[in-house]
Parts: sequence; C-alpha cells; structure tokens
Amino acid sequence: MPSARIPEFSFPYAPPTVTYGRDAVDSLSTELTQLDCNRALVVAGETTGTSEAVGGRVEKGLGTHRVETFAQTTADKRIATAHEVAHLAAEVNADVLVAVGGGSSLDITKVAAVIRQ
Repeated sequence: MPSARIPEFSFPYAPPTVTYGRDAVDSLSTELTQLDCNRALVVAGETTGTSEAVGGRVEKGLGTHRVETFAQTTADKRIATAHEVAHLAAEVNADVLVAVGGGSSLDITKVAAVIRQ
C-alpha cells in the first residue's frame, strides 16, 4: 500500500507563517529577510537543536541570520526556561526567535517572545 504524502504548503498567519515541506528550512534566510529580521535565536530541545540532521539544517537555512542556538527546552515547559530564552535573546540582540521541534520548544518560544515585549 503506497503511503500518503502530505503536500508541501505555506500558511501565512499574521504575524507567523507556517511553512511545511521536505526542504522548507532552505528558505529560512529568505523568509527572515522578507520580515526585515536579521538576528535569529533558534530555540529547540537538546537533541533537535544539536543534531546535524535537524539543527544543522536549520543553521544552514538561516545562514548569517543565526546568532545563537538555545538547545535546552524540555517537556517540563518551565517558565524559568522561557525567561532564560528571553534573557539570551536580549543578550545577543536577537530580533526574531525561531522555534524548532515539538510543542515544548514552540510553547517556550511563544512565552519568551511575550516576556521580551
């Protein structure tokens, strides 16, 4: 039985955009340029953020836009972690946060963004 393949798509949602596809990470630099963002802090779990298969591809896709990676999110979703991300973002003068991975990284990144405002 052939497996169903999910089609590639892009779903603009103000302000974020959800982009899905096999090589979606390749367009990260272009996406950030269009948003007038120059200094990206990547937020991920340790395995996702440090693996060449995922983290390495995200770093490559971001190119010179990536200033730092915070690869310490966990399933615990502690508010202290969101504060750490917000503090690091301020420290490296990040103008955009890029969440990579599952719900924990996405949730921590959203809270960190609110803390920064």
